[in-house]
Amino acid sequence: MLKLHLIKNPITTEKSVAISADNKYVFKVARDANKIEIAKAIKELYGSLPIKVNVSNLPGKISGRGRTKRRPFKKAIVTFAPGTKIDTSKIK
Repeated sequence: MLKLHLIKNPITTEKSVAISADNKYVFKVARDANKIEIAKAIKELYGSLPIKVNVSNLPGKISGRGRTKRRPFKKAIVTFAPGTKIDTSKIK
């Protein structure tokens, strides 16, 4: 699988911005990606090898009185070495 198809986009919420101070960054990833593939894709895209990758499958939710449904997705919390900073808006 290509690296651009694995990492869909960074997730920028209040919580993800707060944990970026601890060198942890949150990305929305493909549902069939595993931790090893995600780590390799992050290294190719940002030029820095992560120390740890945590993956979480999030279920879809029904909102708007049952009229709309949010699709399920997978997110990865990627931890880098202390002192390593990446710019999630720019891809190498």
